[in-house]
Amino acid sequence: MIDGIFKLYREDITMKTIFEFDPWRLIETELHKDDMRLSESMTSIGNGHMGMRGNFEERYSGDSHRGTYLAGVWFPDKTRVGWWKNGYPQYFGKVINAMNIISLRVRIDREDIDLYEDDVVSFSRVLDMRAGVLTREFAIRRDKGTVRVSFERFVSVARPELMALRCRVTADYDCKVALIPAIDADVRNEDSNYDETFWLFEGEDEDKNVWLIDKHAAHERVNFDRMKANQEPLMCQALLAPLVAEFAAEEYSALAANLDLLREFGFECEEFGGGSLILRAIPADIDSGDAIPALEELADKLVTAHTVDPAAARDALLHTMACKAAIKGGWKSDLSELRVLVDKVQSGEVQFCPHGRPVKAKLTKYELEKMFKRA
Repeated sequence: MIDGIFKLYREDITMKTIFEFDPWRLIETELHKDDMRLSESMTSIGNGHMGMRGNFEERYSGDSHRGTYLAGVWFPDKTRVGWWKNGYPQYFGKVINAMNIISLRVRIDREDIDLYEDDVVSFSRVLDMRAGVLTREFAIRRDKGTVRVSFERFVSVARPELMALRCRVTADYDCKVALIPAIDADVRNEDSNYDETFWLFEGEDEDKNVWLIDKHAAHERVNFDRMKANQEPLMCQALLAPLVAEFAAEEYSALAANLDLLREFGFECEEFGGGSLILRAIPADIDSGDAIPALEELADKLVTAHTVDPAAARDALLHTMACKAAIKGGWKSDLSELRVLVDKVQSGEVQFCPHGRPVKAKLTKYELEKMFKRA
C-alpha cells in the first residue's frame, strides 16, 4: 500500500515537472500555458529589497498573476483570522502588489505580441541563480515571417533599488518594431483587499489622456456663475403672442407673491385669474418652448423654499434658469463656443455643475487600450 501511494505521488510530481534539472539553473523549454502561475512562481527574482514573479514583460492575455513586491510595503488586513486557543489578532499584515514596473509592450507592424494568441515556434525561460539573471527567448510566426525576441532581467544586490531589463527583437522580414514601456499602477491583490487602490500616479502626460466633458453641465455652471454675478435684471425678449400658464393653487400663490423676483430673471408676468399667469416676455437665454416648464420648475422651488431664506430661493431659481439656458443634448454647437467651454473646464475654472456633479471625466491612454484589450 505504501509503495502504491509513493508511486502515485511520484507520477503526480512527474506530470508537473516542467523544468529541466541543473545545479544552478531552472530551465523551461516549452510554453506551459496551463501552468503559467507555477512557472512564474518558480522563476521569481529578487534581492531582499524588491522581488517580482517571472511574469512576461509584454502583453499576455492568458491566465497569469502579475506580482511585484517591495520590502516593508504592506497593508493591515482586518480579515478575522486566528485560532481560538491563541486568540485573534487585531489585524495581520499583507504584502501588497506594487506597481508593475516591467511592462514593455512589443508591437510588430502595430500588432502586439501575445504568446497566448500567437503561433509560438520556440520558447525558453531560464533562471540563472548563480548570476541572478532571468532570461527568456521565444520565436513566433507571423504572416510575413518569423520574429525572435529575447529578454534579460536583473535585480541588483549592490544597489537594492536597481532593476535592469534588456530586450532584443529581430525578424527575418522587413517590419516595424515598437517597444512601449510603461509603469502600470492598475494592479490587483487576489487573496485580500480585492477592491483597494494603493497606487496613484502624479504628473501624468496630459497629452495622452482623453477628457469626456458634459457640455450641458459645464455650460450650466457658466450660466449660473454669470447670472449670480450679474446684479442687473436679466435681458428679456418680448413675445409676439403672450403665453398663458395655469398652475395649482399653491404654485400659483408662490409665483404671484414673487412677481418682482421673476422680473429679475426676465419673466414679465401678470395675474390672469383662475390660477393663471400671462407671460408677455421671457428671458433672452431660453426658448419660448421652455418658458412654461421653467416657470413650473421655479414655482416648485419657491414652494419648497417657503421664502424663509431669500438668498437660497434666489439660488434655487438661478439653478433652474442656468439649466434651461444651457446647451441641450443633440444640439450642434459652434466650434468657437465649444473651445471657450473646454478652456474653462481644462483651466479648472469650471469643475462641477451647480448641483455639485462633476462636468468632466478622464480616460488615460492605458485605460482606453484596456477597453479594447490592447493592454
